[in-house]
Amino acid sequence: MTYSRRMSSRHPGCIVLLIDQSASMAEPIAGDAARRPRAMALAAAADQLLDELVQRCLDKSGRVMPWCDIAAIGYGGHGVRSLLQRPALQLDASADPARVFVSTADLDSYAETVPGTGDPLAPSRRWIQPVSDGVTPMVEAFTVTVALVSRWVAAHPESFPPVVLHITDAQFNTGDPTPQATALTNLRTADGSVLLFNLHLSGNAAEMIEYPAHPPQVGDEFATWLYQVSSPIPPQLAETSLFPLEKGARGFVLNGGAASLLRFFMWGTPGRVI
Repeated sequence: MTYSRRMSSRHPGCIVLLIDQSASMAEPIAGDAARRPRAMALAAAADQLLDELVQRCLDKSGRVMPWCDIAAIGYGGHGVRSLLQRPALQLDASADPARVFVSTADLDSYAETVPGTGDPLAPSRRWIQPVSDGVTPMVEAFTVTVALVSRWVAAHPESFPPVVLHITDAQFNTGDPTPQATALTNLRTADGSVLLFNLHLSGNAAEMIEYPAHPPQVGDEFATWLYQVSSPIPPQLAETSLFPLEKGARGFVLNGGAASLLRFFMWGTPGRVI
């Protein structure tokens, strides 16, 4: 049965955060009383996910185990960069996965300590800096992601397949990334194909659509494109959903706001196999 391999030191998992950091990410995110910029809400949610992954990878003695490799890739006016390193590491298709992926066992050493805010749910560590600048080079971002994930898969052919969580709020403007997105989901390990889940952030109060089984009828070509390149949710993961999913549901959220952003991150990472 595919999508069933448990992540371990021998067969680590792989999670890629692919983050739009273009200029429009400076606009407020929907559903947030503080009207935080999308970039700030996204960074906070990503930090909570990374903190959660560290906690999931604790063994009985409290030691963080190397059960998952993490990459955070941002794209915008500064090009395509790896966001876990300080300073951010500029990337192209020749990037070495060993310089980009960080094991959960080492993730703490890449974080900055955050002063107490009084919010018990706020992470005490920061990995992702909020950035919003320039254009949306999605073609280049997917090209880099395909290259990195392809090399990771070659090195871990028996592992649970990589999960790519892509968050964007704008249309691509440097070309059509369909070939690159298709190439990404065509990659596979012995346990299944790479999973690409897409979340479209919104600043308006339009109706949110989560994990549909059919293309959203909203008159938006970009929304249709995101749906089409999103992976169908495997039954093994659908079983872990906290709400009913229609057969054929895809890993896609349209008009996501602050709450759906964190839910997307937490649900999109296969907790059952970590």
